[in-house]
Amino acid sequence: MWKKILAGVAVLLVILVALAWYLLAHLGLTIQASIEKNAAAATGTRVAISRVEVSLFSGICIISGLTVSNPPGFNTPYALSLRTITIHATTASLLEAILAASGLYSPGHPIVIDEMNIDRPHIHYQIDLGGRPLSLASLGLGSSNLAILQHDTQVRAAAAAAPDAGPAPKEIIRDVTITNGGIGISTSLIKGPHLVEKLAPIHLTGIGATTGGVTTGQLCEQLLTAITSQSTITGAASLVKAVGSAVTEPLIDRLKSLF
Repeated sequence: MWKKILAGVAVLLVILVALAWYLLAHLGLTIQASIEKNAAAATGTRVAISRVEVSLFSGICIISGLTVSNPPGFNTPYALSLRTITIHATTASLLEAILAASGLYSPGHPIVIDEMNIDRPHIHYQIDLGGRPLSLASLGLGSSNLAILQHDTQVRAAAAAAPDAGPAPKEIIRDVTITNGGIGISTSLIKGPHLVEKLAPIHLTGIGATTGGVTTGQLCEQLLTAITSQSTITGAASLVKAVGSAVTEPLIDRLKSLF
């Protein structure tokens, strides 16, 4: 009888080891599919990722080649691309985040991410003036791909956080850095090559720390707002130089006051 019990336990252990191996082998693909789905739901556009690498023991997750498509009506290859996103957390927190994102686990408390380093974001900033003169109104909602994308993400984040939307996993991100960014600016006002500018580094701290964590939609909204704000200021300053009298310095000051 004991032999049968031991044999049964041995078979169970083999099954568990095989299952664990399978999950680890396919962990990157599982996370990739989950992020693409959740980010697309948050932004309302297609989100694609090239590769995800995970090291649970060192608490590192590297997301490579993330691109966010344009909202309808814009023809640049994409609105935003991120070369790499490197996430640092404890092994336990990283495992919780992966299971929660996959819908397999609800921790009941905010998951703490120590660091998120976003390297080489590239923005295609496209302004559709529709034949109108360049003004503050023409640079606002409805005229640029980033403004529409930011607005749609804010609306979706608010809807996802509504009480009747049900509980959603939340995270606290202690430190976020966005570095080595660039922006390509295209508009009907500019003839010839598009304007290309560098983005100043962006540093955020304590995301979700005072609100009990943020959902995926709220995190996307905050990161997109930071990138969009910096891109808008940089883009407006670049247009001042390129177009001259069509835009004046007060426009930049008014744009800065919006964020």
